[in-house]
Amino acid sequence: MNSVNLGFFAGFGILPYLDPLVNELKYQDVVVLVPEYGVMANGLDATPRARPWLLALHPSFALKAVYPRNFAGLSMLLEDVVTLVRSKVESFQKLAFCWSSRPGFRKAGREMDLNGDLTESGQFHRVSEGSLLGRGTEMPRPFPLGNALARLNRFYSCALEKGAEVYFAWPAYPAPELSRNESQIRELEKDFRRNLHIPILGAPSDFAFPYRNFTNTVDHLDVEGKRLRTERLISLLEKRREYLKRVP
Repeated sequence: MNSVNLGFFAGFGILPYLDPLVNELKYQDVVVLVPEYGVMANGLDATPRARPWLLALHPSFALKAVYPRNFAGLSMLLEDVVTLVRSKVESFQKLAFCWSSRPGFRKAGREMDLNGDLTESGQFHRVSEGSLLGRGTEMPRPFPLGNALARLNRFYSCALEKGAEVYFAWPAYPAPELSRNESQIRELEKDFRRNLHIPILGAPSDFAFPYRNFTNTVDHLDVEGKRLRTERLISLLEKRREYLKRVP
């Protein structure tokens, strides 16, 4: 079995990728969607800050998936083009002078030195538990999902037609932070279970870990945390698949 661990810069969201992903799905493929809480707080869509970089990475894709075909979409596009033009000189400077590589990692000057880059056995630069970025964050109530769940449901229907399986799993999060936002998370879970057609793996508490399993932010697990999360995810996935086999 081949597996692809596909991670995006969180600001890109996941909604823009659903249609292209459907086109790539094949019979018996298994997709597990695991958006961070911060991504859900942005409605699972690209944020204004990340939008220009989607345009830079793949203009034709961004024009189709990100910008509405109306005056508001045109205004967004022009704003993002201006942003990219202004940053062009700075970007070339970073590429020319800041980037260097070594086995398994890439880094760029001060910015990337703060975080590093994830590999199979690597992790982000570790900070103290008290300095984890995002610690103490107050989650929104309610989460501004808009039509996000409806779009996920359409993706699910298309995937089923192609003979693929799709599941949703809750993101890893520090247990104390989950408790701090217990009421918001409970409301979010109720919304998903009521309106999302995709089978949901476990509960948010199944992916709660101690602070020591996180590296630089409350969203990024260290190597041990990744191992634990993967084991839980596989266990829940196997149980869910066995259950669905027994359901008429």
